[in-house]
Amino acid sequence: MRITFVTTQSTAGSTIIGRIFPLARSLSTTHDIHLLGLGKADRIDPGLAWHTVGREPWRRSPHGKIRYRGVRLILNMMLTACRIAYKLHQLQPDTIIIVKPLPANVLGVKMYHIIHSHTPIILDTDDFELLSNHLTSLMQRASIHWSERTSVALARVTIAATPFLVDHFCALDPSNHSVVLIPTGYTPVRTTLPSPSTSTPTLLYLGSISLGSGHRVDLLPEILTLVKQQEPDIRLIIAGTGDDVEELKALFASANLLPIVEWFGRFTSDNVPTLIARAHVLVDPVGGSITERAKSSFRVAAAAAYGIPIVTSNIGIRPYFLPPALAEQCFAEPNQAHDYATKIVSLLRQPLSAQQKQGLQQKSASYEWSVLAAQYNKYITSP
Repeated sequence: MRITFVTTQSTAGSTIIGRIFPLARSLSTTHDIHLLGLGKADRIDPGLAWHTVGREPWRRSPHGKIRYRGVRLILNMMLTACRIAYKLHQLQPDTIIIVKPLPANVLGVKMYHIIHSHTPIILDTDDFELLSNHLTSLMQRASIHWSERTSVALARVTIAATPFLVDHFCALDPSNHSVVLIPTGYTPVRTTLPSPSTSTPTLLYLGSISLGSGHRVDLLPEILTLVKQQEPDIRLIIAGTGDDVEELKALFASANLLPIVEWFGRFTSDNVPTLIARAHVLVDPVGGSITERAKSSFRVAAAAAYGIPIVTSNIGIRPYFLPPALAEQCFAEPNQAHDYATKIVSLLRQPLSAQQKQGLQQKSASYEWSVLAAQYNKYITSP
């Protein structure tokens, strides 16, 4: 069966790296997998085919993305939609998966569907797009609303990554539209429990550095300041990139914390074991916004998969990955840097036992991509 993922991201997009590539790799053992996306192909597995259908609607600068607006944005999206429809016509897929319902990919699939109405369509969603994108006008907000409602009307089933998104898409079409929960999983590169490679207490933040996408990295300087008061030798590794790297560096500089912060930059799945082996505690600071409730957490999935403690909050999908017995140690109050620091210091001084680490890994087993992809495949192959 030929399956085509229709995306509006490049191969560097967080959804592509963390959700679509692992899913596509698992499905490629039994299906012919094609991915439509933006920009040049980079780091593509031999079993996957990447087709470039447009350019990203922004340009990058040292201070983050400078997004297109007005006529330039409309032309960019329209051209991408036309290329998507044309490429789908060439590929003639047996199933189409819309990845993140945004105007360009939804319109492209709809154009193709006018003629090929028999092709099954699945909607895959892992964000609340109205808040996770930088929207600067009522027209942009209206286009996102149109994208969501049109994609639901086109799709046979919606697969959502978090409970909030299940509720949201059920509310969009409360009739017979099927919405199912399949979280963003994780495939560990190795299964042995990592041991910190240094006795220096080290924290690790792993993932996007973009406040607009719901990642509360702005809490990290205050958290680190409070931890340092009790653990003077503390260090923090930040692995990832995003829109707010320079702003975050400025916050650390104003708090005189730059000497104890290491900036790893963009990472791949191959880097994750080495990074985790250097850390004593992962940190995933979040608030309680809709964006954060709708978003998956790569950090919590990674912590569970490798059996390493993490301090985060009981928001969205996060409690699904952690055993209930660890809630008191791992869940801090949202937005409260002081509570995060208290939990971190406690875990540094009283690390998880080997049994607790194994419990983390056992809990995460049902969320490995080999398991989740099998669930996903049922909806692809069902009549």
